[in-house]
Amino acid sequence: MIATKAAVAAGVVGVGIAVWLAVDGVAVATELLVTAVALAVLVGGGNWLAGRRPGRPAGPTPGPPEGPGHPGPGPSAGAGR
Repeated sequence: MIATKAAVAAGVVGVGIAVWLAVDGVAVATELLVTAVALAVLVGGGNWLAGRRPGRPAGPTPGPPEGPGHPGPGPSAGAGR
């Protein structure tokens, strides 16, 4: 958990520095920011169109099929005694 907070803090500082450099006129920083925003929009838009929601729990695991073609458990060993 501490590593996640440190990574978020480092990311915020990095974006702040990139914005500062882009405003100052550094072309590489501007290209980096435009690319990062485009990637975020494309990935987020793709997930939105695909209907994925982060943190959605998985459904229950299906059990073995039961029916006329599948015999149930056999008679227990102690039955009939």
